[in-house]
Amino acid sequence: MKQINFLFLIISLITFSCSNNRSDNDRAVYYWKTSFSMSPSEIRFLSDLNVRKIYLRVFDVDWDNTLSAPIPLGEIKLNKLPDTSFSIIPVVYITNKAIANLPDQQVDGLADKILFRVNDLLTGNKMKYKELQIDCDWSESTRSKYFLLISDLKKRLITENKIISSTIRLHQIKYSYRTGIPPVDRGMLMFYNMGKINALDNLNSIYNATDAGKYTGAIKSYPLPLDVVLPMFGWVVHIRENKITGLLNEELIPELATDKRFKAWGKNSYSATESFFLHGNYYIKGDLLKIEESDSRLCRDAALKAAANLNNSRRTISVFDFDSLKITKYNEEDFTKIYNCFN
Repeated sequence: MKQINFLFLIISLITFSCSNNRSDNDRAVYYWKTSFSMSPSEIRFLSDLNVRKIYLRVFDVDWDNTLSAPIPLGEIKLNKLPDTSFSIIPVVYITNKAIANLPDQQVDGLADKILFRVNDLLTGNKMKYKELQIDCDWSESTRSKYFLLISDLKKRLITENKIISSTIRLHQIKYSYRTGIPPVDRGMLMFYNMGKINALDNLNSIYNATDAGKYTGAIKSYPLPLDVVLPMFGWVVHIRENKITGLLNEELIPELATDKRFKAWGKNSYSATESFFLHGNYYIKGDLLKIEESDSRLCRDAALKAAANLNNSRRTISVFDFDSLKITKYNEEDFTKIYNCFN
């Protein structure tokens, strides 16, 4: 009887430990649109999943050649304020071009402008935030200015008891001896877009295990505490004469199969059968449209790969990105399986 009781105690402790691990990680989604409006069904969907954080892209910063200055683009329109049950983390995307062209003496001024615009947008709508995230694919040549910008932002945020985080690409982890470690409080590991977009092969550049395997070995030794964001999105690669002309929104994907002006061409590809305009884009007869997509299954594969290479610290697990299309394509179980990979 004593042995049975002891065994029951061990099982109970293990079960208790696992349930604690499940509650340790925070669940989140990214919202990457130019306007925010979340329906009651979308709010309920996230609430049922125990998602409590929304990483909200608020605007981009790019370099304007005419003005010779960085400018904000695509500022989000808050058609409906986020539900107060969610913690909002504003995200500012900065192009590497903006950092490269920015004179050193203007870095401090850019930090002021970014914070002023974020605060004006959020606090003006009575939204509080405790973390600001900067998304930038900085390079070896731009690291010093980018890190200076981060440091300037951090100094200002500390006075408001806020933290700063930065997205971290896998190549920035593997080659950190060249790209450096940003002076942030936390890093957000982007576990996708690790392969080169190629017009001539069938590899999925959003996520494939082969490309992931080239980088994962360096994750555990990275000195920053890391959260992780996983891919559940797609795009259409527009190809003309074997050259990529651009990336098109995933909302085009279902139209390719139904619009008679597109013809199936090989695996996950379509060709334009005539020249025409569609949704503001011009297609020439013979153009190829290649679908690259990370669905819930592939996203879970990425989650398992990431979980195996991260330590067991508490972190935020996020999915990129969330919109009304996601709840029509996937159910709560699809998302739960992804989040639970880190239990």
